[in-house]
Amino acid sequence: MIFTGYYAKLNQYKTLGLEPIAISGKRPNFYEGLYYPDFAPRYWMYQRWKDKDITNEGYTIEYKNYLNTLDKEEIRKDFESYNGEGNHCILLCYEKPHDFCHRHVLAEWLEENFGWRIEEI
Repeated sequence: MIFTGYYAKLNQYKTLGLEPIAISGKRPNFYEGLYYPDFAPRYWMYQRWKDKDITNEGYTIEYKNYLNTLDKEEIRKDFESYNGEGNHCILLCYEKPHDFCHRHVLAEWLEENFGWRIEEI
């Protein structure tokens, strides 16, 4: 199973036996786990959103358009290896669970494209 969460709860996720995978452009200095850079939003997308040049909806559209350019078979293979033998992973970013974040958009995209059910912890 794949979950989503945020860096501030990293130790709790590790205690649960989850394999953390960073999906943000930058990672906190204390983070030493796996990193999946293809899932990080492109800097220009993030900057346009941060500068309020695009809305959450516009950001979602741009980010999903970007995700659609990725190699889906490669993603499938990667996540099968992360989740093999009963392991579960958690995709990490900075925002709190109820804040707008690309990890929620990514979770929706993964479910739409792979049928994977992804839960926020």
